[in-house]
Amino acid sequence: MKIGIIGAGMVGRAFAAAAIKQGHEVMIANSRQPDTLYSLTKSLGAKAGLAKEAAEFADVVLLAIPFKYYEQIPAEWLVGKVLIDANNYYPERDGQIALLDNKESTTSEMIASHFSGARVVKAFNAILAEEILGGGKLAGSEKHRAHPIAGDDQQAKKRVLSR
Repeated sequence: MKIGIIGAGMVGRAFAAAAIKQGHEVMIANSRQPDTLYSLTKSLGAKAGLAKEAAEFADVVLLAIPFKYYEQIPAEWLVGKVLIDANNYYPERDGQIALLDNKESTTSEMIASHFSGARVVKAFNAILAEEILGGGKLAGSEKHRAHPIAGDDQQAKKRVLSR
């Protein structure tokens, strides 16, 4: 599978490493130019690109950026794509967002509304980045842990859950 990752922070990097370990092709993008990811992509065996290129490259896109920036990603880039929403709201980082502070909406609703043409699945937002790569155990294994996943599209959720 081809996976695009928009966000080269801790979650994006850990997800990229885990996906490559499973044999997927990965392109990762940050808010700067692709050459700023040279060391990361070289060590992982991933490709670097602009956010638009990562979206175009991929079948599945992980959005792992500070929540306050999600609207800077044009929705049309992700039409028809499976979009993994790994976002959480941190007012200290994101600033105050009235819709969330007043409990009038959720991050998931806001992401799904903005990316209405994508098949949005909420995942990887309730696990520490370092556990994405090393903490997983298959169902039935001793000390197996469950991780929440949510979405209305059953096929998209199956795609996210597939290796």
